[in-house]
This record gives sequence, C-alpha cells and structure tokens, in this order.
Amino acid sequence: MLQVHEKKYSHQCPDCSKKFAQPSDLKRHKDSVHSAEKIVCEFCGTSFTRRDNLLHHLNNGNCQRKLQKEAGKRKRLDLTISSRKKKSQLSTSAENSAAVFENSTTVPENSTTVPENSDDDLEKISLPPKESESAFQKAYKSFNLPNNDSSLGIKEFLLLRKEETVFIFRNELKTYKSLKVSKWVHCIYSKETDAGKMMKNVEFKTSNNEVFQETNLVSLYDTMSEKIVKESEDFEGKDSGWTLDEILRLEVLTNRYSPFRGSSSFIEVPKQIAETKAIINVINKKDSQCFMWSVLAALYPSANHPNKTSSYVTHLNKLNFDGISFPTPLNEVKKFSKMNDIGINNYSFEEDLKIFPLLISDIVCEKHIDLLYIKNIDLGHYCFIKSLSRLVSKQLSKHQHKTYICKRCLSAFQTEYKLLQHNEMCGDKSPARVVMPSETCKFLKFKNFQHSLKIPFVVYADFECVTMKTDTCCPDPNFSFTNMYEKHVPIGFCYFISYQGGHYKDPVVYRGTDAPKCFIAKLEKDAIEIEHIYKNPKPLLPLTESEKQLYDNAKNCYVCDQTFRENNIKVRDHNHVTQKFNDPCCNSCNLAMKTPRFLPVFFHNLSGKICIQTYKLDPCWYFTTPALSWDAMLLKTKVAIELFTDYDMLLFIENGVRGDAIPKTSSSQSLFAGNDMECIDNDGKMLSILHDPFPSEFRFYGC
Repeated sequence: MLQVHEKKYSHQCPDCSKKFAQPSDLKRHKDSVHSAEKIVCEFCGTSFTRRDNLLHHLNNGNCQRKLQKEAGKRKRLDLTISSRKKKSQLSTSAENSAAVFENSTTVPENSTTVPENSDDDLEKISLPPKESESAFQKAYKSFNLPNNDSSLGIKEFLLLRKEETVFIFRNELKTYKSLKVSKWVHCIYSKETDAGKMMKNVEFKTSNNEVFQETNLVSLYDTMSEKIVKESEDFEGKDSGWTLDEILRLEVLTNRYSPFRGSSSFIEVPKQIAETKAIINVINKKDSQCFMWSVLAALYPSANHPNKTSSYVTHLNKLNFDGISFPTPLNEVKKFSKMNDIGINNYSFEEDLKIFPLLISDIVCEKHIDLLYIKNIDLGHYCFIKSLSRLVSKQLSKHQHKTYICKRCLSAFQTEYKLLQHNEMCGDKSPARVVMPSETCKFLKFKNFQHSLKIPFVVYADFECVTMKTDTCCPDPNFSFTNMYEKHVPIGFCYFISYQGGHYKDPVVYRGTDAPKCFIAKLEKDAIEIEHIYKNPKPLLPLTESEKQLYDNAKNCYVCDQTFRENNIKVRDHNHVTQKFNDPCCNSCNLAMKTPRFLPVFFHNLSGKICIQTYKLDPCWYFTTPALSWDAMLLKTKVAIELFTDYDMLLFIENGVRGDAIPKTSSSQSLFAGNDMECIDNDGKMLSILHDPFPSEFRFYGC
C-alpha cells in the first residue's frame, strides 16, 4: 500500500493566521503583505514591498515606460532635446532628478494622477542610463553616450557628458563598494592625400581608475578628461595632416573591483600550520583590526587566553595608530613601524603551505616582531608568529632540534654564530625563500633531447612598409637628440606555413593599411587549426621491411644514444602528425618527447638549417639565442656542471665579483639557483633560472 506524504503547514502568520510549510515562505509573506516599510523607486516614485520587485521594475524598463507615459499625459515630451536646450537644461545627475520630484506636488501612494509641473521641470526629468553591454553577471558594464550635440571639439564634448558620466559612476557605486572605471572617446579623423581623402577611426582612452565610496567623482572625471584631451593633442601633433572630422560617442566602462586592502575579517589558520603551535591567531570576528591585535599580542603577551581580544584591551593606548586604516594594507605597515620604532616582518605561504617572506623591515631598532599574513579570496588576516623556527623547520629539515632562521631568506643554521656570519652577506639581498639544488640532483647536463626533432609546423613571414614624412618639434642643439623625419607604415605582408609532412597551405598574401591587424587575425585562425591537429594525434603507420630491419638491428636510442636496457626498453617512435616512423628509441625519451604547444614564427627567412646540421638541434624550440647556445654547449661537450648546494657559497661568489656583474635577485616567493638562461622544459613551459655558474670575470675580462 502506497503511503502519501503530505506537507505540514506548521508555520502560521501571527497577523492573518495563514499557514506555510517553510519559514522562508512565512517571511516572504510578512514582507509582501504585512510590512509597513516601502521601497520607493527614486526615478518614478513607485513603491514596492520587496527589493527584488524594485530590481525587476528597473531592469525590465517599467520605470522608463512609466516616465514616458506620465510625460505624455501632461505634455508631449521630446526625449531627444535639441543641442542648445540640452546644454542649458538637461540634467542627468541623481541630485537633479531628486530635486524634480521634491518640487512636484505630492502624489498619493495608490493614485495614478500626475501633478502639474512647469515645462522646465518636465525637461529636467532624467531616465536612468542603461548599459549597452554587460558581462560576468553585470559586474562589467559598458555605457555608450552618443554625440547628439554635434560637438566638434573633444574638450567641449567631454564637458557636455560630464553629468551623465558622474551619474553612471554614482549609480554603480550603489551596487558595488568599489569600481574600476575608464573612458573611451571614439572619433573619425580625415587627411587629404594625393590619392584623395583618407578616413581613420581613432580611439582615445584612459587607463582603469579605482573608484571608492569616498572618491570625488567630479574631480576624477575632470582628471580623466584632461588625459584624453592631452592624448588627442599629441596625436594631432605627431601625425601631421590629420584633423578631427567627427566625434562618434563616449564609451564609459565600469567593472566591479575588489581591492587588496589588507585584512578584513577573521580567518582560521590552516590545520598544518596551526599544529606547529608557532602562531597566535587573535579572534577578532567583530572588527577588522587584526593587525592591531597581532602587534599587541607580540609586544604584550598574555599567559591566559592569548587568542582573545579581551586580553589586550588594557594596552590599546600604548601604541600610535594615527593614520593607520583598518583593515590595514601592507604599505601602511612600514608607516606604523616608523611611527612606533618597531621592526615588523611579514610572511605568507603558498598553496603547498611553504612559508616565504613578504615584507622584511630594514629599520634598526630594539623591537622586532614577525607577522603571518593569510589571504583568502578578497579577505586578508594578520597573525602573530611567536616562533619562526618552529613554523618553518618542517619545510627545511626532518630534524626536530632548534635551528636559527635567517628572516630574509629562511635558511636554517645550527648555531647563532653561523647565522650572524650569514647575515653579513645576506643582509643586502631582496627577501625570498631560497631553494638550492639537493645533493641528488646537483649536476646540470643536457636533457632536452626532444629539441633534436623538427617541429611539424613553422611559419615564415615578412612585412612590407612605406615611409611617410612626419613633423617633429625643433630639437635643442645643446643636447644630444634623435631627429625623426619619417616613419615606416606597414601596408602588406606574406607568410608561409612550412609543414614537415609536405604541402599544407598556399602562402597568405595581403595588401592594405590594416595589414598588422589582419596579420594577427589570419595567423590566429591558422594557429587554432594547428592546435586542433596537435591535440588529435594519429597512430603509427605500418612499418616497411626496411624500417622493421632498422628497428630489429638497433642497439642504441637515436635520441640520447644510450644502450637499451630492461628498465628502459626499445620502442617505436613516430611523428604524431605525419604518422611516419622516426627511429627506435628508449622508453624514457619516447615519453619525454611531446608535441609542442606553440607555433613558432620567423621573419626575414631564418630557416635554421645550419643549426640543425651542426648541432642537431631545431632552433624553433628556443625563444632566445643564448638558450640555444647553452643547450648546444651541453650537448656537444657532454659536460655535467656541478651546481652550488650551499646558499652561503653562492653569496660568497656574488659578493666577490668585481663590477657587480651578476644581477641581484628580485623579490619573489621562491628563488632557484642555477644557470642564467631561459629554456623550454618537457611540458613546453617557460623556465627562468637565476644566477650564473660562471663568475663574471670570464665574461667581462676574457679569462
């Protein structure tokens, strides 16, 4: 027998005794039927009981249609006001819109009668600007403001669009706490030439500007307008002969912005870090002052309840926090350190929970504290590090005894004396977590055997240009200068795709003033087609009798020249694009040789045939000549270079180099010590390895 499940309406409304199955349904009923609070549309005055109804009213155009209907009842309203009237009367700011309704007669809530207004008030009614494009759930919006006034000057046009743009900024700030905004002015320029009149579309734009609730929007608009006007003046002065023919529109772009503003709420420490018992994480769920609580926990330790804010309330007035914002960004940490004469070191961690230095204080003072910064999407949080040695010891060694940690590079030492010696060389280096080669992999030798195979697809291209005269300002004869009198303008190109399997496509030839743009578009289309070929490998074709005999008689791998072994057997290597058999190779090399993930493009007929014949390396695998030279040296000499495993040895060499030729290491999360070169690894990723195993004297003085 089937049992019927009935809904239980156990939630009763206290006002009308109506029952509901869910608490959310009851709440919705109260807000819709019994709530006395009304949400009023600021444009047309319509009231609603729920916010979602107001949003539906605005997004579906109901507000705009109601305003047009009311204006038609009172008097015919031409929404496309003439240029002269619009300059003097049209107002699109939220304040002017509100003023219209304040000056009008009060309308009863349920009445449809429209109060009588003067003609001037009718023309001041402003419709909410609507975005022309949006993306990412309307976090990104684009507003097009056309040039309805036939303005001939960019400065005049931007002045006329000032109120509309400021209104857009202010309206978007009601939805998002902060924005990034930019402006684009689309114009048409013309130029008289021997062949006739040339037309050119030109766009003048600003960079993204950060906008917050406290930002002066009028001042921001004026600053952005000045940049556009200056850019247009530079364009007209640089390219002689171009004159402004027409201003099409102003495009306003807004984008939701979540700035990095330091800590903003309490965040739990990852379990693995919490288990080290090296962190005091003060629980500040009611405020965003975790930086202040962490500093107080470091300077005034509490034996009882060190993770509670109540343990440090008595010390609030002992430090100077004037001008420090909460949440506290990293750039204000230095400001606090100088005001209170306290050195503060900030650390963070990567996805694998490896600790790295974020900001190391250079202030010489008696008090120094270490803080851990935790980042979680848009939130940040500070914690006090009471033992840096305990925090990082597990990522440095399996031994549990006490170590002395360098706060700048996180190197570990057994005695304090060795740490002091290390600090003399490491003190002027940028903070970074140093990772040195281990004893098991300290030798550097050639391993890019796949680079000996030719890349299936290679593009060879060339551009043709014409020279055009250009005007420049008169240089100062008292100083050195470069006199630019003409420039090269590309008018055509040709490129050919070389395919290892034979003919692929006919050469692409194009002539036109938009040659660079067309070159990128056509080449991108071909690259997508080639990528599809790479992602769909083809099987090996049946071997011929000669290929079978070659495979049976092979003793060594044709790639690495190593003898086949039981743990590295012989396999059939083939081209996954042409399906042709290459040669017998070992299993290790067969797995290492992968299809490239890029399409090399060469200009000026650089074929690389000499390099392939001499070094047996295809230069299409390399981005730079030094990288190719380095691999060629390792391959030909078969040398294995021993790298430093001790960071102090590397520092000793760097500090002893004359002329400081070896580049300083930059601030980063990790530092890998090896050879100074760029290369492509087996996965096709770009590698950048810092430092040089050879002292600079060999390169500078020819020793």
